[in-house]
Amino acid sequence: MSSRLQQEVCTAMPILAAETELYPENLFVELPPEEPCGRTWWVLHTRPRQEKSLARQLLEYQVPFFLPLIPHRNRVRGRILTSHIPLFTSYVFLLANQQERLTALVRTALSCRLKVSDQDRLWNDLRQIHRLIETGAPITPEDRLQSA
Repeated sequence: MSSRLQQEVCTAMPILAAETELYPENLFVELPPEEPCGRTWWVLHTRPRQEKSLARQLLEYQVPFFLPLIPHRNRVRGRILTSHIPLFTSYVFLLANQQERLTALVRTALSCRLKVSDQDRLWNDLRQIHRLIETGAPITPEDRLQSA
């Protein structure tokens, strides 16, 4: 392998593998469920930089969630490193029934929860965001969600 090619391969290596951003993996493949098992969408606002920690805990308990992550490149000491950062800083989207919601609420990473009044609209918006991320299109992270 030429030194130039080897350098290019080494400079684009990720810092860490991407975390699970969606559980279950087919969450947006099917049509929106008619409140499966009494599940509804909730928006969880986390403490600063705790989105991935909360997502890991939800995955451990097999509670459906979506944490939109996008690749972010940094140059460190002449190398380009790729990490995965939340598209919406401090937010995780939870699809849960009453018991699953209580499981999420006892997490220390959580700051507060927001009830979603228009379930179908959020479902469609999240599904579109998921598709957009999958295309690899350049996306800029958002610091704050605004209600419609």
